[in-house]
Amino acid sequence: MPFPRNWLEELCAEYACLRGYSVETDLPYPIGKKGGRQEFDVLGSKLDDKGNCSILHIEAGRAGSLAQRIEKVKKQLLDRHIDEELEKRFKTRKRDRWFVVEDIIKDGKVHKDLKNFCGENHVKLVVFEDLLDLVKSAMDEWKENHKTKKGSDPTLPESLWLMKLLDRIWSTKNESSTEQVSK
Repeated sequence: MPFPRNWLEELCAEYACLRGYSVETDLPYPIGKKGGRQEFDVLGSKLDDKGNCSILHIEAGRAGSLAQRIEKVKKQLLDRHIDEELEKRFKTRKRDRWFVVEDIIKDGKVHKDLKNFCGENHVKLVVFEDLLDLVKSAMDEWKENHKTKKGSDPTLPESLWLMKLLDRIWSTKNESSTEQVSK
């Protein structure tokens, strides 16, 4: 998996990996006959037990005003060229679409309006605090399913370096609060 452009894309890619997706980041695709192109921030695929392909397409970042954010969703998640590219690569256009933003206050006006727009277009809006909850839940579930022979918590895969950092921060925070309670 190549390095994404920023830490938010990296965290999204690592989340998808931990959830069993084969992930590519910053993957280019054509958008016009004259050679224009766009890139998928994070594109994950996995096969279920029946051989059906499941696609997760995540676009991440900041975009300024509500109008700019809506335009970004249209351009990077709803554009017909994306469907055409997915049809070529995976023989399907069906996918889960996420728009992950780090700078919106949950339940504020911009969040509400953007969430409504995304919902109407079958795009999941994920604010940063919700992404952290998803990441934590995925990490806990992975650890539960990968217990060591000695019963201790397993360490996350080495390639998930940002998740490993978050895991360390969260475990240190838990150790500190446990230590203070016992004093």
